[in-house]
Amino acid sequence: MIYLVYVSTATTLLSDEELGDILHVSRRNNEAADITGMLLYRNGNFIQTLEGPPQAVRETYERIFRDPRHKSVIKILERPTEVRNFAGWSMGFRNADKLSGEDKKAINVFLSEPSDPKTADARGGLVYKLLLNFRDAVSG
Repeated sequence: MIYLVYVSTATTLLSDEELGDILHVSRRNNEAADITGMLLYRNGNFIQTLEGPPQAVRETYERIFRDPRHKSVIKILERPTEVRNFAGWSMGFRNADKLSGEDKKAINVFLSEPSDPKTADARGGLVYKLLLNFRDAVSG
């Protein structure tokens, strides 16, 4: 099993209804492919982690990469894992546009810094921890 974290930008800002439609289809597809994960959306930007069987995760990422609703799709982390950190979630979701305080600040800092291949691994680890914090907040 692996987990993969990527960032991307939507080609247009998405309404709550459009986000809901994306989530509905993603959850259905992810459940069928045995993929779990978490998606954050902020002002047209996505941060997502996918976890599951390597082939299924990579195929899903490639589908996202080719999706015309995304641009600047960047894989920032891919690692093997023994356990699912988002078990039971075919796709957890937070609209970070609706956050406040430290959570919003953390996302803003990440999304405002340019991507540098030299620091992608360290940044990927931080993003994954951020996603885990959102998981805990939503579950708690």
